[in-house]
Amino acid sequence: MKKTHRKFQLWLAALFVALMTSGYSAEVSISMQPKSFPVGRGGQLSIIAEGGSFDTPPNPPTPPGVTIRPYGQSRNVRIINGRMTQSLTQNYVVSADRAGDYTIPSFEVEIGGQTLKTDPVTFQVTAGTSPQPGNSQQPSAAADPDQTPGFIRLDFPKREREHLYVGEMAPVRIKAYFPPNTQVSLQSTPKPEGKGFTLHNLSDEPEQSTEILNGKRYRTVTWFAGISVAKAGEYPISVGLDATVMVKDTSPQGRRSSPFDSFFGGNSPFNDPFFDDFFDNAFTRTIPREVSLKSPGDPLIIKSLPDEGRPANFSGAVGEFSLGGYRLPAEAKTGEPQKIRVTVNGKGNFDRLSAPTLEPAADWKTYKPKTEFSPGDVASFSGSKTFDFNAVPQKSGDQSISLAFSYFNPTTETYETVTSETIDLTISGADVVSDATVTTGAQSSGSPQSTPKSTATELAPNRKISNTYVSLTPLLYSTGYWTIVCISLLGIAAGFAWTAIRKHQTDPVRVAEKHAIRQEQQALELAEQAAASGDVKAFFEHARRSLQERYGALWNRSPEAITVSELRSNLPGDSATIEIFRRADELAYAPAGETDARDLPEWNRKLKEALDTAV
Repeated sequence: MKKTHRKFQLWLAALFVALMTSGYSAEVSISMQPKSFPVGRGGQLSIIAEGGSFDTPPNPPTPPGVTIRPYGQSRNVRIINGRMTQSLTQNYVVSADRAGDYTIPSFEVEIGGQTLKTDPVTFQVTAGTSPQPGNSQQPSAAADPDQTPGFIRLDFPKREREHLYVGEMAPVRIKAYFPPNTQVSLQSTPKPEGKGFTLHNLSDEPEQSTEILNGKRYRTVTWFAGISVAKAGEYPISVGLDATVMVKDTSPQGRRSSPFDSFFGGNSPFNDPFFDDFFDNAFTRTIPREVSLKSPGDPLIIKSLPDEGRPANFSGAVGEFSLGGYRLPAEAKTGEPQKIRVTVNGKGNFDRLSAPTLEPAADWKTYKPKTEFSPGDVASFSGSKTFDFNAVPQKSGDQSISLAFSYFNPTTETYETVTSETIDLTISGADVVSDATVTTGAQSSGSPQSTPKSTATELAPNRKISNTYVSLTPLLYSTGYWTIVCISLLGIAAGFAWTAIRKHQTDPVRVAEKHAIRQEQQALELAEQAAASGDVKAFFEHARRSLQERYGALWNRSPEAITVSELRSNLPGDSATIEIFRRADELAYAPAGETDARDLPEWNRKLKEALDTAV
């Protein structure tokens, strides 16, 4: 019964809408506001569909030298004399690169299955004095943000040196500033201006906020990225951004008259300056303005990597890296592949970091690894990279194996090699010899000598009968037999015991646990040293690392996977651990001076409290 009643209501609603909209056919209109605007600004083209919706988006023809870009839709519903009408408006931003008179000719649109034609529309572009693309600079303290189209800045985090090395990736923050209370449509993402450097890992979703600079309020859009340069030299580092900003039309034509002006005959009490801001916002038309922002091209010195001391396994990694967790085999057999897994932590150009080599390299054949990168910040400047690869032992016997990789440390300006702890491994089986070695060995041994063939007519020599007698007593009753059996059993038991001890010592889980405890303790000691010396940034880096090691071991996760979002899902919002992680992330792009070094003893106490509660 309820279903029948519901269907009847829906049928009545559909009938009501059909009766209200009956008698109206689809119509189309087109308009341009304003009709005249200068070069560097733009007008708004509106295509209005009455009594229906566009079957396909309108595609207005573009005159030479004109740019037409979609700028959103709006819908309007009206009820007049009991009849309902609706309209859909498709807006476009129109601009031109030179002054002149332009005409957008008539064109067809599809509305509700009908094909309709628009009227032609004309507009004029005058020679303007607005800044040319690429010349927008940061305004002075006296500049009016409402009249400034915007500017963009590229900032490096605080660092001790003014140069970078070839291949080194440096984190940067790109921030665009726009006038407040304006609509902004980004037409591009930040892009390098000029040759010489590359942007890496640009934020997919920029952060939006408001900021007061030089006493003026701005809308800001912020991206994080990394930059690197592939060749030594001195380069101007600058980025550009294209956008459309809806700004107020301050011309007399841009101010629509207030309804109070006609009512009071020009003596409106609302003409008092007190109401200026209100009526400026309510009755001043906005027009689109095309802007191309460019940051100042500050020079950056790029140095070549030194040739002296370069390790043979150096692959181009520049930064500061350390060995994370790793998994090596506890036993192996020649010719059988062994799965190796190793994680490298740190900060720098992870894309140039190759898999650590398995030593001794001559006794193993390794294959191309599969990699997985876990970023530690929004610019993917820090994080961890995990390598999974197969290695096949070629030589049997006892070996001491380890993992090693090299990188260039730009802080110390030296090459550094990281080596894991060695693990003793016994490899069973026969040595693997390649076909080439076999062929070479056969050729070097000389021609094989022919073996004389026996003929069927030859007789075997006479055999002498031995006088030696053999005992027929069963072995089970032999004392020597049981002596050999007992010695063999003792040898097998000793072998099992030795293997169990070796497995316990080289167990990957046990090795990983010891490594995590050692890494946590080392990070904690470095944090305490930084707190004692007043180094704010170093303290929070090491404090976060010690907590990552602790929670990684507790939750059976890679330490690099422990992030603020992961902690918020498992810990209270006021947790000291979350406070330390959040502050460490902020210091990646903010000067360390924002936190007083005198507060470090209190932060150190919070760190110990966080570690004590992480059980």
